[in-house]
Amino acid sequence: MHKVLLIDDDLGLSALLKKYLKGDGFQVDAVHDGETGVSRALDGDYAIVVLDVMSCPNRV
Repeated sequence: MHKVLLIDDDLGLSALLKKYLKGDGFQVDAVHDGETGVSRALDGDYAIVVLDVMSCPNRV
């Protein structure tokens, strides 16, 4: 099973995306702020990270 990290501050959208991804057989971890997302992305073994750039602090 592939692991996906979802980083988005929109709780409703996160829940919807998580539901769809799980339905397609992915294991999904969702976090709702950029700092936690960066930490989890660096520490986890994820096949892919889905990032809402508005959730990321200090973006360019």
